[in-house]
Amino acid sequence: MTDFPTDPSSWDIESHRAELAARLPALRGESGAPLGEDTDIVAMSVPPYATACPNPDLAEWVRATTRTVTTTAVCRPRTVHDDISVGKSNPFYKAHSYPTKVPHPAIMRFILHYTKPGDLVLDGFCAQE
Repeated sequence: MTDFPTDPSSWDIESHRAELAARLPALRGESGAPLGEDTDIVAMSVPPYATACPNPDLAEWVRATTRTVTTTAVCRPRTVHDDISVGKSNPFYKAHSYPTKVPHPAIMRFILHYTKPGDLVLDGFCAQE
């Protein structure tokens, strides 16, 4: 797939789901492939952006959404030295039940410090529920 629209109302999810269903047999051999039924995996997916299986479009999506850097200077921000005392009573923390979650305000501080508006942040451990 090569079309990655930024406006969710223009997504052709059903055609992407049909393509994902056709690709599922090959994805079954990859690490992280779920044990569920193909119909359930497809129903839980919003391809090409989010899939309930290894995402076959991830590399292409990153290439399509990565901005070109126009400067050769690289600015490294200072390391964050800060205590994080965000408790588990935070509403964002309580919103999901997966066991390895981190409170949103704890992560938000690092994302704001180390990225610029428009940067791509990949959460490789996110859970889709």
